[in-house]
Amino acid sequence: MVALIAERHLAAAAAATVNRLLAMDRATSMADVANWADDWRLTHPNTGAWHFVDIPVDAPGYDPNRDCQHRACVVAKINGYTRMLGNDSRSDADREEALKFLIHFVADVHQPLHSADRHDRGGNDVRVVYAGRATNLHHIWDVDLVDAAKGAETEAAFVERLDQPGAEAQGPPAADPAAWADQAHGLAVAVAYAALPADMEIDLSGDYAARAMPVVDQQLERAGLRLAAVLNATFP
Repeated sequence: MVALIAERHLAAAAAATVNRLLAMDRATSMADVANWADDWRLTHPNTGAWHFVDIPVDAPGYDPNRDCQHRACVVAKINGYTRMLGNDSRSDADREEALKFLIHFVADVHQPLHSADRHDRGGNDVRVVYAGRATNLHHIWDVDLVDAAKGAETEAAFVERLDQPGAEAQGPPAADPAAWADQAHGLAVAVAYAALPADMEIDLSGDYAARAMPVVDQQLERAGLRLAAVLNATFP
């Protein structure tokens, strides 16, 4: 859905180059390759740490020396793959791979629990109940809350509703993945963790989800607009 939003805001030059690179993978939309990086991680586990940045919940924000050692975090990888994508001296194969990583990582950094940690692996170790089943906090932010936000709509219809005129008027900020991570970190602290009930047996599909849903919508839209802004700046 982030990829679909981004495609709606691509300038002609960026769209042309993106489509040319996607064609190498026989893809016709950025959405077709949006989850490629997760599939790649299954056979390349060394890339796992690239999908998130563990900013401590009690920290004011991102510190590369603390949170991104060896440049193995989503902030550094967004920056690195953006540079690779815009480097004409790199092969098309390299740039196509960079594009696939970039699409996925811009979405990842906007998921609040990909940018925060409370000594619980970004909520993976927090056992919760959602819609009557046992799961973990990270999973409901990765999957369940997004599914609930979309409801019975198709992805295209949900994107159409979410990406209303005026969203662009606010404008995405400068292409600064560290600032995006700080913003997502703040939402993790204020909502993802702070809204948890004292009794962890309470089903989170009720009041907790109602508080989280506006954040989900907001972050999907932000991620789409920012991905488009990065690609438009890379291919002017």
